Amino acid sequence: MGANLARESQSDCKSGGLLLTAAALAAMACAIVLARLHTYHEPLERDITTYAVAAHEMLNGRQLYAQVWENKPPAVHLTYALAELTAGYGYGEVYLLGVAAALAGLVGVYAAGRRLGGAGAGLWAAAVWMVISGDMILQANQPNTEAFINVCMVWALVALLVRGPAAVLGYKRAALIGLLLGVASLYKQVIVPAAVLLAGVHLLVPAQGSRESWRRRAGQVAVMAGVGIVLWAAVLAVFGAGARFPSFYEAMVTANRERAGSLAANLAAAFTPRRLALPAAGAGLLIAAGLVWRRGLLARTWALLGAWWLGTFVAVALPGMFYPHYFQLWLPLLAAATGLFVTGLGRLAIARPQRVSILAGTVLLATLLAAELPTYFLSPQQWSIRKYKHDLFVQSQQAARQLTGLLAPQDGLYDWGAESGLYFDTGRRPPSGIFFSLPLESPSIAAAAEHRLLVDLQAHPPELVILRRDHLDYYLSGAISVTRWLVERYDPLALPGFPPKFCVFARRGGPLQERMVAVPKPSPPNSPIAFQGRSAG
Repeated sequence: MGANLARESQSDCKSGGLLLTAAALAAMACAIVLARLHTYHEPLERDITTYAVAAHEMLNGRQLYAQVWENKPPAVHLTYALAELTAGYGYGEVYLLGVAAALAGLVGVYAAGRRLGGAGAGLWAAAVWMVISGDMILQANQPNTEAFINVCMVWALVALLVRGPAAVLGYKRAALIGLLLGVASLYKQVIVPAAVLLAGVHLLVPAQGSRESWRRRAGQVAVMAGVGIVLWAAVLAVFGAGARFPSFYEAMVTANRERAGSLAANLAAAFTPRRLALPAAGAGLLIAAGLVWRRGLLARTWALLGAWWLGTFVAVALPGMFYPHYFQLWLPLLAAATGLFVTGLGRLAIARPQRVSILAGTVLLATLLAAELPTYFLSPQQWSIRKYKHDLFVQSQQAARQLTGLLAPQDGLYDWGAESGLYFDTGRRPPSGIFFSLPLESPSIAAAAEHRLLVDLQAHPPELVILRRDHLDYYLSGAISVTRWLVERYDPLALPGFPPKFCVFARRGGPLQERMVAVPKPSPPNSPIAFQGRSAG
């Protein structure tokens, strides 16, 4: 491995010098840091705030799964907890994680491109990553689980791309690969098929000149799998031990299975023109790179890239919901394939190949910049509206700011719905570990989740309950006991200028109601409290 790195360093020097490469990467890193600053105060979508709130609750003593309901593996919550310990609770931790993931991806994409096609390919891949890694349409400027999975996957690929006369992977590197792939699965289980495919390529397709036998490679794959198994065993031991196991199982298995439905149907649903756009772009770039490189790359390289492509396709499709941020998983492959293609074009030139690559790369980067730069003239609020095609998160942020001024320090808040950003933006702790509606929508666990929620609300009744106005019936009709509890204890508040997507209720006879003027009864027909009669009856 040391000899390989020495040769790569020499290649860097021949391509313009190690210092020039480092300077270019540093400039790209600065561009990413500044770009993320533009949307520092962007109204955050519910996935991001849910992770942050869950991590905050963990740091305040609540047990994940048993006392804080979540349906994601624990890696993202632990990551957010670490960020909170570093940068505090709020937008600073989100910014820190977004920048850290993007920079780790930048270096990883460079390393992958360099292993694939030399230092030039690495720099072009990094340049493409700099431009697309914060894409607004894919919601990539914020640190969702896919941002961390991308870091793990690209560095696992770098470790698998052994080359040179020795071409020895070794058991230590196999353990590192297993760790990276295992951690990726702890962010989201859907990445497991990609991990299996990459390990399968290592087993079946040896590197050229490798002295490692099939049996030795099988042992290395066993090490990779063993590390992943140990990681999940540790998770089960910590988060699923004893009395906590039912909560862990219902969140990780039952709820996710019911939410995803048929995996075969989900894979079939991926074959629509819109959902195939990025997979087709990735496949097209790989094919184009193959044509320009011809026999310049090894069969193992193409097999690994093909496995990465197929694994990404499956990971995006398995949940069956095809949210835009799922497609972020294509970004590192697209960047690496583009770097490989651009440098490959230079190989076709009869004279001055480097100039051909520079011209092609410049045209491509200019095209990408023309698409991405206009979004940075939008405000953070406009980013949110454009990304999600609604202003819900903008209004949620506005509502939180008004509630911060309305509530006394001791007043509790509960969002009866799914807008965890109301806790994040107000800094209020939810009275229940079931602080969003997803478990109440899962048929197998809804009754138990509702009971847990009601017990928590009775133990710590919040002064104010907030609801999405357009989802009143959706959230309340299926939870009769909680609905009755709310109707018996809360009255609507009239708050001038309050964001229209939300309505608020104050605890009857509580200090907040004494400070405010409640809506007089009986409620008019268009009032959000009009559900009171039929829900409580």
